Amino acid sequence: MGVLTRDIEGYAGLREDLKGTRYQANNPKIVSMGIGKQGVKSVVSGGFVVSILISAGFHSVDQLLDDQRTWHDFVGGVAVDVAVAAVSSGIAWGAVGTYVGGASAMVAVGPLLAIVAVGTLATFFISRTIDTESLADIMANSLETLEAGIRSELESTRREINRVEKEYKSDPLGFLHRLFGIPRVGLSSARR
Repeated sequence: MGVLTRDIEGYAGLREDLKGTRYQANNPKIVSMGIGKQGVKSVVSGGFVVSILISAGFHSVDQLLDDQRTWHDFVGGVAVDVAVAAVSSGIAWGAVGTYVGGASAMVAVGPLLAIVAVGTLATFFISRTIDTESLADIMANSLETLEAGIRSELESTRREINRVEKEYKSDPLGFLHRLFGIPRVGLSSARR
């Protein structure tokens, strides 16, 4: 199996970073400039991480400034933003990696601009077709409902534990008899 390479064409004296004409596809210079499929993958994954960080920062500030916001709103908003960023990154990686990143020789700025353009267009169309605010609200309401259910289950479990504890303290042998089916053979719980 051969080694994947990227051929750079044009006058080498005018290029600053890439003085050679042939580089392996996993060369750090090639990857950092977004040339080739590995470079596209690197740029798209970096953009995805930046999108998540910006979303978390935005929703943090929103929660700090709005007293009505809770952690449910924060998690719901970030989750929806992560989903939109994942879909946009997938579209950008697929489109640019297949059509632009696969080309054998590219100007270094071309793939980066293509990734930004495709990712921005994908995010724009996703935001126009999907109401992300209502999805975030649905997610926050679902989290609130889930939390209320967990709290009520914990409260009923706490009450049941207290009931069993009182039953044990009032009649230990009777409790063990009911719990484990231990037979009563002339034993009484009263002390002599």
